[in-house]
Amino acid sequence: MKKIIYILLGFIVLVSCEEFLDEPPKKQDAAEIETVEDLELLLNQGTGAYLEFFSDGGWVYVSSKHEHTIGAEMVCNDNYEVPLDFYNSAFTNWSDERVEQYVFAESTVSDQTWNDAYGNILLANLIIKYIDEDLVTGSDELKNNVKSEAHLLRAYGLFKAAVIYCLPFNDANLSEPGVVLRLGLDYEEGLSRATIDETWKQIETDIAEALKITVTDNSRPWRTSKSAVDAFAARFYLYVGNFTKALEHANAALDAYSTLTDYSTQISPYVDYWDGLEYSTLYLTYSSSPTIYSELHEQYQVKISNELSAGLVPSQELLNLYGPNDLRYQYFMVEDFFTRYGYAAPTPSVYVTLGRSEYVDGPSTAEMYLIRAELNARNGNIGEAMNDVETLRQNRFAPADYASLPVPGGVTEAVNLVLEERRREMPLIRMYDLKRVSSESDYSVTITRDFYEQSNGTVNFSAPITYTITPDSRLWARPIHNDVIRLSNGQTEQNEY
Repeated sequence: MKKIIYILLGFIVLVSCEEFLDEPPKKQDAAEIETVEDLELLLNQGTGAYLEFFSDGGWVYVSSKHEHTIGAEMVCNDNYEVPLDFYNSAFTNWSDERVEQYVFAESTVSDQTWNDAYGNILLANLIIKYIDEDLVTGSDELKNNVKSEAHLLRAYGLFKAAVIYCLPFNDANLSEPGVVLRLGLDYEEGLSRATIDETWKQIETDIAEALKITVTDNSRPWRTSKSAVDAFAARFYLYVGNFTKALEHANAALDAYSTLTDYSTQISPYVDYWDGLEYSTLYLTYSSSPTIYSELHEQYQVKISNELSAGLVPSQELLNLYGPNDLRYQYFMVEDFFTRYGYAAPTPSVYVTLGRSEYVDGPSTAEMYLIRAELNARNGNIGEAMNDVETLRQNRFAPADYASLPVPGGVTEAVNLVLEERRREMPLIRMYDLKRVSSESDYSVTITRDFYEQSNGTVNFSAPITYTITPDSRLWARPIHNDVIRLSNGQTEQNEY
């Protein structure tokens, strides 16, 4: 009887010497997968979407594994900055990988993002195969819902990989390289990259399958619901420029669930048990072991990222967008963060939302309000757009400090206002915005940053140079790590620059 081996080295495949699945995969307790509940358990244990939460019903334990580490999408944008004056004395706090991403250079050191995305894709493929081929017992309704959840998991993995490693989605780039579409578990399945057009069509197909879910319960953001799929669909269609469908799905998500967290009453400072610094408690009840997360009231589905390097240092440009009374600044921009490493103040601020190194970047009610606001602004419905913006902002200030923004005078001003609010509210997904508006001259951005010349992970401290990334630069498609290409025997081709 043949063994099944999982390999995670740049790309993920499932190997079988002869017939696939001669020996069924095993759960963590070594029991064979026989029921749909077993697949559900794998789904719980396999992704960072499922954590340990507290709810009115008591403690609900599921895996606390992070979904992915911080990737280029959170660094290759104008919300992130490596201050030269501080870097000179504290460069050991920035990994070589982070520096390469910061200057849009080749990934020579490491790149976990590809592995993270395809790990979830592999898990989704396993679940889909077992249900499609009737290899597990269980109710049809649960099979349908678990399969729908797997399709969303695969869509999310493909989406993240496509945003990072491909050029922006637009008519001019449809025939450019997309990502590898691994839709099964066969070792012989090719590792060549599909086109951008094929990639995004596959994600749309997976979203359509995920929308078949019948779960409408929004009280468990560690699991998938219909509104969670709608929320992701709204993000997807906004990125590809299908504004009609983006608005349709944002409305559907908000119709099902539209709760916002009042930052003036539902969040309070918390002092870290390790270094004594005061951080925010964004939906957070913290203890040293284990880490316990309370319910994330704005999240349709929880997605957790982890940053083990220097932390996410906000650019001065981003910091300048916050007013002094904006609670998002007061709670999440931790001033003099690096004093925890023994550096004397002043040191750069760091963006913190869940303790020292964890971040939530899944679709939220706040994101849906801003998607709807942007689409209304683009359609000239500026009053409706501002209603959604102000509904959100009223929950981000103490009542005595809240003041409405000036009403924009036209469409371009209104859209730019919403894009600025997206930066304040969701700084972690700024790369998505920069790439999706890169072909729109009214909203596109050129990034310039002064930093040292670097090559193959080595930084030359002799003199800084200016890096310029224009909206039409091919550098927006991050290089695929050489290990991925090598392990595919050259099937997976590198981007051209």
